[in-house]
Amino acid sequence: MLGLERNADEQLTTTVEAVQRHHDRFRLSELERVRRSLAAGIPEEKVLEELARRLTNKFLHGPMQALNQGTATERARLTLLLQQIYCSFAE
Repeated sequence: MLGLERNADEQLTTTVEAVQRHHDRFRLSELERVRRSLAAGIPEEKVLEELARRLTNKFLHGPMQALNQGTATERARLTLLLQQIYCSFAE
């Protein structure tokens, strides 16, 4: 049993690290885009709105794609998981 728990812990750690790296790449690329936009003289408010929109779209792309491409059973499970993840923030 201990081996299974250790494997599950390692898999969780690997997954969390991968998710963090994935989203960190978003952060870095969007920061670079913001710097270029500000250097080009684009108004700060417009740059910030664009940053917020682009990050939101990037963060939601994977989950939305999984929902759209999943079977009915997969979509039902994903829907419940997404509600657990995202809807808890609304309360």
